Amino acid sequence: MDNRQLAQGLEEMAALLELLNRDLDRAQLYRRAAVRLRELETPIAEVLSRAPAVIPGLERSVLEEIVHWVRSGRIDRLEELRDAVPAGVQELLRLKGLGPKRAGVLWRRLGIDSLEELERACLEGRIRELEGFGPALEGQLLEALRQYRRYRGLRRLSEALAEVEPILRRIRALPGVARAELAGELRRHCPVVSGYDLLVVTSRPEGIRQRLPEFGWEEGEPDQLQGRTPGGMPIRCWITDFRRFGTRWILATGSEAHLQALRSRGPLPEAITEEAVYAALGLAFIPPPMREGRGEIERAARGRLGRLVQVRDLRGLLHVHTTYSDGIVPLRQMAIACRDLGYAYLGICDHSQSARYARGLDPERLLRQQAEIEELNAELAPFRIYKGIESDILPDGSLDYPEEILRRFDFVVASIHSGFRMTEQEATRRLIRAVENPHTCILGHLTGRLLLEREGYPVNVPEVLQACAAHGVAIELNANPYRLDLDWTYLPLAVELGVPVAIDPDAHDLEGLEDVRYGVMVAQKAGLGPEHVLNTRTPALFERWLRERRQRKT
Repeated sequence: MDNRQLAQGLEEMAALLELLNRDLDRAQLYRRAAVRLRELETPIAEVLSRAPAVIPGLERSVLEEIVHWVRSGRIDRLEELRDAVPAGVQELLRLKGLGPKRAGVLWRRLGIDSLEELERACLEGRIRELEGFGPALEGQLLEALRQYRRYRGLRRLSEALAEVEPILRRIRALPGVARAELAGELRRHCPVVSGYDLLVVTSRPEGIRQRLPEFGWEEGEPDQLQGRTPGGMPIRCWITDFRRFGTRWILATGSEAHLQALRSRGPLPEAITEEAVYAALGLAFIPPPMREGRGEIERAARGRLGRLVQVRDLRGLLHVHTTYSDGIVPLRQMAIACRDLGYAYLGICDHSQSARYARGLDPERLLRQQAEIEELNAELAPFRIYKGIESDILPDGSLDYPEEILRRFDFVVASIHSGFRMTEQEATRRLIRAVENPHTCILGHLTGRLLLEREGYPVNVPEVLQACAAHGVAIELNANPYRLDLDWTYLPLAVELGVPVAIDPDAHDLEGLEDVRYGVMVAQKAGLGPEHVLNTRTPALFERWLRERRQRKT
């Protein structure tokens, strides 16, 4: 049980206690403990191995419970609370805008114990009769229901990998399994996936059924096992042998459009390797992330695929937050962690002053931060910290801060964080005006989407990218797995227009620095090479880019 799993368990217990209207003081202790665990850099098992085990800010009785849970590998009280609340009521907690206290009121007062019953109550106007609810909330709940149903049964890339990788390890360890690999949407690095595909070389598929019975395996098509993970996701095992492995891996990985385009060139030969199959069809090897049927076959036929960007190609990380705004790690600690990961530079981009919800930097704290950056640069050289800011794009498209402050930054990431209710024309105009600002270097998370939570505001992306090309502004591929914005389908246009792509972690803690892996995965899906990515440049070349664009705009 790691820090994050334990924090999630504590948060769930707090929510269930609030839903049950029971032991509310304890619920708050659990929530505070969850925050401390997420901030903790040291693995919880290591902390508890010390004598005495101390986690600052944790109430002693909660720490004692944590000790028991870590040693036993299970949170007993969480299981008890889950048993006390019907599954349908627990599902209500997943609705946006419906917290545990309100869900508890609906359950106790109106007997609402399922999504269907909630919808019925909203349509019949029963919700508005409760004190503190009203007709507006009824409309919001109906919209939240529609959104939840649209997203139910899907997983973000990061969550899917976290769930399926332990399953893959278990299958690889089974007797009779010679090889097991990821396939399907996960191997194609889809930002959101609807199921898991695995390719397994084994002569004993019954061993998978027997050793992993919790998946409820059934036979599907010939040489397939189909089931569901304990989390409810469909999982499919393709069973094969080494003689046909390459062919089956292509079939289990490619989208329908990719496979259809392949078959138009001739029947797929049975082969041990994927390279042999593509070669037989007169094609260069097509990397799995690109197998979507969006022109990759034609590029492979002309030998124009190139090398895809890798995490190891990144020389620096841009767009990182610290405790100066809403990050949970001090600047110095974030810089040293970045250096120790092997990067040559770090771009600090805390929130600007208008972002009061995120403790945006007023001019006084901004000057204090920049002074600390200068001290750290002297201490940590040749590692370099750049003075950046994530400036809010204000409703009229202008940047936060006056001109004299904007001039102080090495670079500016401009992003929209509020005022999402815009028409496409309004959003496009607002973004383009920000791009036209001479201080804007990178346009951050262009559409504002949160995967499986919030649709982005409507925007004419090609028009904004053309403005970026005209004004020397890079586009961000925000690697936070909840964002992965700009969407990969637009990145080839950015490349075509000559717009550099910055793969930024948008990290608010040390763990967030590693999120660049998801950004790189999506960049690979779009066919990006190292030459297309801004932060694959050395410090000298990155600074040269900043100088050249500054000269271009003055």
